[in-house]
Amino acid sequence: MVLMPTAAVARPWRSYLRISVRGLIVVVLVLGGGLGWVVNRARVQREAVAAIERAGGSVKYKWDYTVGTLISSEEPAWPNWLIKNVGPNYLAHIAEADLAPKQAR
Repeated sequence: MVLMPTAAVARPWRSYLRISVRGLIVVVLVLGGGLGWVVNRARVQREAVAAIERAGGSVKYKWDYTVGTLISSEEPAWPNWLIKNVGPNYLAHIAEADLAPKQAR
């Protein structure tokens, strides 16, 4: 006759961190899909801004406004090095697009 231990054996904490290959594939697909969506939106916005500026118009981002009022001295909430390296289209949405040529204003 084999005697079974009566005390419960504690599981090591690392066993809770295990993930199956199927779970890892799902995580990678969800993260890749989300990042792809963000990059696509930024690319479309960047192309729209470039087209507006080529036509002589201008674009204002949401950080240029506070409670619906234009603030010319408002600094973006993001650091300047991040805006310079990544671009404003990943970090802000367009609040206003002026399509009138600059000399007609």
